[in-house]
Order: sequence, then C-alpha cells, then structure tokens
Amino acid sequence: MRPFALTLRRREFIYIPLLLLSTGLLFAKNLIYAKLLPVAAFGALNEAILVGSTFATFAGAGLPLLGHKLLPREYARRELDAVTDLLGAALGVFGIASAVAAAALGVALAVGLVKSTLWWYASLFYSVAQYVFVLKLIDLKSDMRFVNHALLSATRAILLLTCGLLVAWLTRYVPAVLGTEALVTLLLSQPICAHVRGRDVRRKALRLWSDHTWLLTNLPGALHLLWLNSMMTLLYALDRWSGLMLLTDHDYGILALGLMALVVFETAQTIINVSAYPIMGRMIARGEHQRAFGLATLATAVIVGLSVIFYFPFIWLFDYLVHRYLTAYVEAAPVVKVVVLAGTLRLADFYGSFAVLCNREKLLARTFGITVLVTAGLIAFLHLGMGVQFDPLRLTMVTLAVAAMGFVGNAIVAFSANRSMSVLKPT
Repeated sequence: MRPFALTLRRREFIYIPLLLLSTGLLFAKNLIYAKLLPVAAFGALNEAILVGSTFATFAGAGLPLLGHKLLPREYARRELDAVTDLLGAALGVFGIASAVAAAALGVALAVGLVKSTLWWYASLFYSVAQYVFVLKLIDLKSDMRFVNHALLSATRAILLLTCGLLVAWLTRYVPAVLGTEALVTLLLSQPICAHVRGRDVRRKALRLWSDHTWLLTNLPGALHLLWLNSMMTLLYALDRWSGLMLLTDHDYGILALGLMALVVFETAQTIINVSAYPIMGRMIARGEHQRAFGLATLATAVIVGLSVIFYFPFIWLFDYLVHRYLTAYVEAAPVVKVVVLAGTLRLADFYGSFAVLCNREKLLARTFGITVLVTAGLIAFLHLGMGVQFDPLRLTMVTLAVAAMGFVGNAIVAFSANRSMSVLKPT
C-alpha cells in the first residue's frame, strides 16, 4: 500500500507554497483595507461579503457541493459528458436564482424596503463572481490539477491586492471595491473547464429546464448536501449575523478585523483539502475506508500540533501589526486570541469531509441544525432574558464554542461511519 504522500507526484506539491502565498496576500489585502477604509466602512465591506457569500451558498441548490463529491469520480472515469452536465446545471440554477434576486432587489428598492442601491447590487455581483470562481476551483482540483488550482488562486490574490487596493485608495467607496474584486474574479474564472467546450456548458445551462433529466436525477443528492452546508454556514456565521443585529457599525468593524484570523485558517484548510478531499474520495471509492479515515486522523493530529507551536508567534505578529499600523483597531487584539483557538479547531476538522464521503450528510445536517437552534436560542436568551450586552469579545466566545461543537459533532459521526464501514467490509 502506498504512503499517503506518494499519491501525488513530488513536483505537484509546489501547489502548497503557491496557496500559502495567495493566503498571505489576501490577508495583507484585508489588513490594508482596514487601514484605508474607516472602521464603519470596513465593517460594511465585510457585511457585503457575508451577504454575498450566503447567497452563493443557497442559490446554487447544493450543486457545487455535489461537484465536490462526484467530479473526482467522473474525472477518474473520464466521463466528460457527466462533467458537462454537472457544471452546466450548476451554472443554470445559479443564473436563475441571481436573475430572480436582481429583480426582487429592484422591487424592494422601488418601494423603499431597502436602501443603498449600489451596495446591494455590488454584493450580488460579488456573489456571482465568487460562485463561478469556486466552481472553477472545484473542477480543477477534482481533476487532480493542484498546481493549476494554486496558480489561479495566487494570480487572483495578486490582482486583488493591486486592483482592489488601488480602487480602495482612490475612492474609499465600498461598492467600488466590491465591484472591482468581482470583475477580477469573474474574468479569471474563464473558462470554467478546460476539458469540455465552453459552449457545451453554456448550452446545458441555458436549456436546463427543457433538458432537465440530469437535474431531476441528481438534485435530491445536491439538496441533501445543501442542507448540511446550510446548517454549517448558519452555525459558523452565527457570530457575524448576531453582530449585525447586536453591535454598532464601529464594533462590527472591530469584530470583522478580529475574525480575519479565521480566514487564514479556512484558507489553510482549503490548501490541504485541495489534495486531501479528492484523495480521500478516491480511497473510499476503492473501498479503502480505513485508509481514508487514517488520512483524516493524521491531518487532524498534524494541524493541532502545528497550531500549538505557532499560536504565540501568530498572536505576537497580529498584536504588533495592530499597535503599529492599525491603532483604530486596538480593541481587536484580545478578540484575535480567542479567534485563533476557534480557527485551529476549524482547520483541524477533516472528519467532516470523511463523513460526507461516507454519505452521512443527513446525520451531520441534523447535528448541525440542532446546534444552530441551541446556540441561537442561548444568544437570544442571554440578550433578551438576562440583559447581557454583547461586544466583539463576547461574540468571539460564541465563535469558539461553535467551533468546538462542530469539531466534536463531526468526529463522532466520522468514528461511527468508520466503524460501520469496517463491520460491513468483507473479511
């Protein structure tokens, strides 16, 4: 049996420094945004990203998530027609949802239900670009083209660092920054797939409802994944949504800067998952469940160990940057110390991926749904019933508690799935 590391050719591991570079550039970009924009405007920028990302999560009806699961298998079999069907359906469903959202925004703005017209449409444009770019990244890593995936991510980070910061410096205007980032991201997303003709994907997207056999067959599985991802999204965004309702614009800006540390951990997990997820998927497809579970356990142990080593240097670096360059955000320093602990748990959680690949989506979704209800209910009780006034630091305690509960829940489901698979495997 080959060691895990040998599943990839050595030269392909260049994707790791490339993705580390892109992570560092994006982190630097956000710090400079915080420097260039007023605290309230930086908060508004992060609110728009939250709204856009949430829309992208739901409007795709789970089809990108299904792509995570199915595309590695289809590429392994060289079933390019199946790749075309999935990518076309994913674009078609999201395109319809985006058109409906744009029309609904127009009506809402006309009757005065919402304000800030440019902010809302820039958020939608950002969502569209983010969705298409993620779809391209899923396609690349599913085909085991990890270097291409990393090069694309690094190119995007460089362009965002230059173009986005230039616009932020010239305008100090949030919709302009969002529009710039969206335009750069959308241009880099073309073509979505190099192995199938772009017009075939577009034709599938445009004829989605007249040729809907594939969609009707696969939509239930996609919706199960969406249910799970929605519960995870709601759970891990409870701190941000609570902040929108309970914090002032200034305090939300402080919270947003503190939560930037999570971006580092989430991106680092993406770096590892670029190879780990499709490799685990192929192991499970070959019936090697124990080997896949071992990979998940090894990755978790390594990340926890590295996080313990680098915790204090990271905290020191962030404190230095805030006190030296971002004095308006000094209140974010204690927030980051808690957020890094939460980020470590999020980064080290590979058991959730293993559980999904073992078709435990429903159980995971129920677990996360219960956690969402309990956590949201507790926040409401503390604020409304006990009169607790939340500030950025208290909300990051929610961030840490949610990360801990998510990690434990995924681990329990993964251990159960591995045991079941081991029992069912013929000896």
